[in-house]
Amino acid sequence: MNSLVVLAYLLCISTAERTPQTQGHSLSCYKCYSEVSWEDCDKKQYAVHCIPGYGDEVCTTVKRTWWVKTNSSQHQKVSYSKNCNYAEGCTDEECREIGRQCTLSVKCCSSYLCNTSVIESANFIFIAAFLCLAL
Repeated sequence: MNSLVVLAYLLCISTAERTPQTQGHSLSCYKCYSEVSWEDCDKKQYAVHCIPGYGDEVCTTVKRTWWVKTNSSQHQKVSYSKNCNYAEGCTDEECREIGRQCTLSVKCCSSYLCNTSVIESANFIFIAAFLCLAL
C-alpha cells in the first residue's frame, strides 16, 4: 500500500510541472538550440512564455538537416531546436522557401510545456501506466 501512495505522489509531481500555475497566461514552451544532439538541446532548455498576438500559437520541436558547400566539398549540418511558433510553421515549407537542400522534422503541440524531451514523456507514461496497473 505504501508503494501505491509513493507512485501516486510521483505521478502528481510529474503532472504538476506540466500544468500552468495561474490562468490567463499565454502558452509556455521550452526553448533551446543545439547543433550537437537532442540531449545537448535538452540540457540547455528553459521555459518561455509565448507572446499572444504575435503568432506564437504552438510549441515546436524541430530537427533541421541541410548541406553546406565549402570550396571543394559539401558537408551535412544538423540543428535541434524547441521554441514558440506560428501554427503555419508546422510544415517543411521553410526548406522550399529558402531554396536550400534541406529536410525538416517538425512536431507541434499547443499545451503547457508540451515540447518536452522524449525521455521525460516516456517517464510520465511509464509512471501513469504502472499506477493504473497497480490499482
